[in-house]
Amino acid sequence: MIDINELRIGNLVSTNGKPMNTSDKGVYKVLAIDSRDSFEELKGCVTITCDDPRYRDIGAWCQYLEPIPLTPELLEKYGFIYDKEIGYFVNNSLRISIKVGFFGTSKIGIYYLHFFLIFCKYLHQLQNMYYAITGKELEINT
Repeated sequence: MIDINELRIGNLVSTNGKPMNTSDKGVYKVLAIDSRDSFEELKGCVTITCDDPRYRDIGAWCQYLEPIPLTPELLEKYGFIYDKEIGYFVNNSLRISIKVGFFGTSKIGIYYLHFFLIFCKYLHQLQNMYYAITGKELEINT
């Protein structure tokens, strides 16, 4: 589950497959956010892209959304290049360190101009931080 307050339009998220016309672990773009919408224990709704070509988009409760974990492969897909000399993934002035800890867990630290900013684990968090720093969307390298 993702807290609706962490989302912004354009974030990429996954689902648990419960929203109609989505697949478990499919990747979807957030198109709209409604934090006031609720139904029983469900709170906060977003509009996301859809797998089914018959529909442009669909609604999904935030409880059905899953974050996309950051991995070295995903960072490279978004234009970060691993610099072996300094041990960071680099994209302009933004540097990301991935340190593997106990039990295979990883701590992902984001640095800007050599200053530590925040630890993050998920793609939507990186998208938000990148936008806050650069004023631009984090785009997939093609």
